[in-house]
Amino acid sequence: MGKYDFIAIDFETANNNFNSACSIGIAAVKNNVIVDEFYSVDVHGITADTVVSSPTFAELWPQISHYFDDELLVAFNASYDMHVLYNCLYKYNLDIPMLKYVCSMQLCTQLMNISKNVSLEESCEYFGVDLI
Repeated sequence: MGKYDFIAIDFETANNNFNSACSIGIAAVKNNVIVDEFYSVDVHGITADTVVSSPTFAELWPQISHYFDDELLVAFNASYDMHVLYNCLYKYNLDIPMLKYVCSMQLCTQLMNISKNVSLEESCEYFGVDLI
């Protein structure tokens, strides 16, 4: 087990290509407290001009790879975020770590006992979590 309880991740892509990550947010959680954070680009209002001078995923990987070493990853709609992560690693010919992850959207859907996937906003409202 890693040094954190879990790592929450969220990718944004510039288009429909899973290897076009233009933003990543990472929050490392220990004892229900965010103890470390990383953001590559402000998520809202991303344009081509916003990311033109931003580092590539390959350039960021040395800074963020330690978050993926033997840690449990949590993502809302994890299939999307994991596809982006794997595709970016593959695109830049980076070693793909052994990853353990859970999808918080699926967990929320089950805990809320509903048959359709629930949105992040609905989940936060249901569980009384402030959406920042």
